[in-house]
Amino acid sequence: MSPWDACWGLALAWMPAYASPTNKKITLTCNSPNAGDPISGSVTVTLCDTTACDNSLVCPVVNCETGGTISVTQACSTDNATTPFKVGAVSVNICYQEDGDPNPTCTQHPGAGGGIAVTGKRFTTVVGPGPPPTGDGDTVSLIVKVWQRRSRARRICRPGPA
Repeated sequence: MSPWDACWGLALAWMPAYASPTNKKITLTCNSPNAGDPISGSVTVTLCDTTACDNSLVCPVVNCETGGTISVTQACSTDNATTPFKVGAVSVNICYQEDGDPNPTCTQHPGAGGGIAVTGKRFTTVVGPGPPPTGDGDTVSLIVKVWQRRSRARRICRPGPA
């Protein structure tokens, strides 16, 4: 049997994960250090092809509410867009509302429309009234992170005769 007849079926199993250019994980975390002082948050993330957002996909709204700390994660993929595209930027509208506030306080990123370039593996931002003495420490934080896909083992040659 020649070496070419052997099968290296699991030879690719060691390959590292790769970042998907179309899949993102959106994690929204509500944090209230005072258990009797609930906070709620919401975020709308738009995935864009470039900072001009010529091609875009609005992801489903992510919400959180707690009197402690809770994180909610949801996947969003431009593979579901009419014309799939590689994500190059995000546009974010993130809100927080403290218990007793009549309306949420929202922050748009970027403020002038379009998108913010996604560099590295994530985009992050935090909103809230701020730390004491001006605020009570409540925060709503957002991470838009690259969704990792794992390589799968596959045959790279045919098995030899039995």
